[in-house]
Amino acid sequence: MAVLSWNTVLLYPQTPSSDALQYEPTLRIPAGWKYATALETQTAAADIRFETVSLTTLIDSPVQMGVNLKNINIPNSTPYRHTLNLASENSFALETPSDFATRYGRLVDEATALFGANHYRHYDWLFTLSSQVEHFGLEHHESSDDRTDENAITDEESRKWVSTLLAHEFVHSWNGKYRRPAGLATSSYEKPMTGELLWVYEGLTNYLGELLPYRSGLLTEEEYRELLATDASQMSQHVGRTWRPLIDTAVAAQVLYNSGGPGSAWRRGVDFYPEGSLIWLDVDMTIRSLSGGKRSLDDFCRAFYGGSSGHPELRPYAFDDLVSALNSVAPSDWRSFLNQRLTSISATPPLGGFENAGWRLVYNDKPNVAIEHFEHLSKSMDLSDSLGFSVRENGNIGDVIPNSPAARAGIVSGSHIVAVNGRKYSTDTLRQVVKASTTSTTPIELIVESGEFYTTARIPYTGGVRYPHLERVSGKPDLLETLGRPLAKTAAKK
Repeated sequence: MAVLSWNTVLLYPQTPSSDALQYEPTLRIPAGWKYATALETQTAAADIRFETVSLTTLIDSPVQMGVNLKNINIPNSTPYRHTLNLASENSFALETPSDFATRYGRLVDEATALFGANHYRHYDWLFTLSSQVEHFGLEHHESSDDRTDENAITDEESRKWVSTLLAHEFVHSWNGKYRRPAGLATSSYEKPMTGELLWVYEGLTNYLGELLPYRSGLLTEEEYRELLATDASQMSQHVGRTWRPLIDTAVAAQVLYNSGGPGSAWRRGVDFYPEGSLIWLDVDMTIRSLSGGKRSLDDFCRAFYGGSSGHPELRPYAFDDLVSALNSVAPSDWRSFLNQRLTSISATPPLGGFENAGWRLVYNDKPNVAIEHFEHLSKSMDLSDSLGFSVRENGNIGDVIPNSPAARAGIVSGSHIVAVNGRKYSTDTLRQVVKASTTSTTPIELIVESGEFYTTARIPYTGGVRYPHLERVSGKPDLLETLGRPLAKTAAKK
């Protein structure tokens, strides 16, 4: 099994424009292997010959291949082929429920109804299910390279949540590939990119990548709310927001993408993803308020990302274009609205979207279902909203939030928990101790290993386990329910 990214295996002459170079790509794969790609095949023989394309298109069109590769055609209301290609080392990982294709057909229809056009000839998800590869999602114009755990489809819980990955990369065909910030739309690969609009490129995509599975019925209303609550909680934990505004995380994206781990709460990371969701929810609710419920962000998406269908196209934009498009939907001082949120150094993330939708962020001891799934995936326990850190099943402590109970007790990132209140460490033991802290009169005692040294940290904490949720505000209409209503006429009721 393999995924070929053409940029890793080719040389090309220096050029002012990657569109100007044309290639006739040919590929030979092992006997018995199958392949999937957005490139159209001209000859399928021992040497596979693809259509002639520009260097830009070639690099934008990876090839997925392997012995176990399953092509699932996704039924939809558009005239374009949509295929979900599954590949894995193990054939059992490719087994899907009987309604799998139909459910993703609703996602295609919801995205099409939202944007009003399809800027591709056909679309392929190249979905690799393996525990032996790095996990990520990478957008392309007519495909996406998506990689996750081997059991992401066969496990019911994983299958539900992976819809946000597939939806996110699909949305990028419109937001990122068709409409792209001018600073990211360079004419050749030698020119550096500038990412000050990544809060649109990724932030709006993050928002829609969570919303469309909800509208499609892939996620329930409660699961969607739990995702939003998790976004807000995570951005509250990133206390570096009191010195580093969101716009700076976008400008510094090249540095921040691989800078997780110790110090991330104070340094901040690529926060334009989750905080982008909060900002665009705020934009959506503000448009609804300004228009008396007659217009929404859906209208902006159709106007800004619509156009003609059936072929890839690139239309760059600048911040002024964004402001102008929002004003055409609902006149207001959008420049100030956005700049205030992008340059703020408030300790509180932008939660106006929740309030205007009739909800508020709260914390209690009821588990958040989205966080539970992420804990399962990462084999860890998230105590960020209580003690102030996350910890893996093996006891390794992740980032410690500055001024949290754990930080004040001297616990540092990268250390290792050996024992909890005199008992050998396990996530279950630690969770029960934190849960019981509400009635305890003694500090939580952790024996912690850091390098060659062992220390005993005593944490005077009585808050119990805390998880973020959204709670209804009485007397206000539930606009999150309105937000989740399907747009596509063919969509089944949830």
